[in-house]
Amino acid sequence: MMLERVFVAMIFAAVFVAVMALALLGARTRHLRRRLVPAFQRAPAVPGLPDRSGARALVARNFDHRYFALDPAAKGELRKTLIRAGFFSADAAAVYVAARFALCVFLPAAGFAYGAYALPGGSWLEQTLLCGLLFCLALYAPTAYLARRTGALEEEYRETFPDMMDWLLVCAEGGLSLEAAIDRVAPELAVMSPALGVNLTLVTAEVRAGRSAIEALQTFADRVGIEEAASLATLLRQSMELGASVGHALRIYSEEMRDRRMSRAEERAHQLPVKLMLPLALFIFPNIMLIVFLPIVSRFMTTGVIPTIAN
Repeated sequence: MMLERVFVAMIFAAVFVAVMALALLGARTRHLRRRLVPAFQRAPAVPGLPDRSGARALVARNFDHRYFALDPAAKGELRKTLIRAGFFSADAAAVYVAARFALCVFLPAAGFAYGAYALPGGSWLEQTLLCGLLFCLALYAPTAYLARRTGALEEEYRETFPDMMDWLLVCAEGGLSLEAAIDRVAPELAVMSPALGVNLTLVTAEVRAGRSAIEALQTFADRVGIEEAASLATLLRQSMELGASVGHALRIYSEEMRDRRMSRAEERAHQLPVKLMLPLALFIFPNIMLIVFLPIVSRFMTTGVIPTIAN
């Protein structure tokens, strides 16, 4: 009886921590998407920092490198990974560690409880194997989720990047400086891609903090993680060092970005017939063959005569 109460308490605590961590992540993301454009209009430098109170403050205090022996370099890499995945909150690393810890506790505990009560005849080896599999799943599932989300955001960045280049080109040819052009484009870009808009707004914040525009664009390329952003920073650096026109460089690079987007679209269109072969072979062709040969087989099984087609 005591063991049952302990199991129930462990499962309840793990579920509570997991739900709170996921709720904090979801609430932060929804708040960011809902408030992004008004925040740009009011204070275009940096998005508002989260309120470090309540459950978020509890997570931030207890799930960091001090209690989990997280190396500062590893924490920096985790922070960079979360930013590339679209989590810009200052407490994102702590929330991620809390969610991962909750999953590592909840899933094995739930598996053990399931094996103990739903499968009372199971051996200890089977229950241990089940708990080990669930622990591995809880350990690597958040990493897989971040990788998938990062890939989706990078694809979104590549699709939106040519539009950003067009807007920067229009602003540069209109007489604005590079810093002013980035500041003007960020709110407009946030409507199409909120994450890319936040990254571009951070460029403006770094410039206002005293960094040069080229250095800010290089950190922007590191946060975004796509080749197009790194090439843009290199192009602008070379243009400024050689005294070339920034507007001319932006025009050439904008045309190149549009050509790349068109090339990717054509490549996907060319891959479509190959990708359709498998579903056609598995789902369409068998049905066609069934419709064609089923009457013949039915006639042969009932009469023993194979029907012929009259001329």
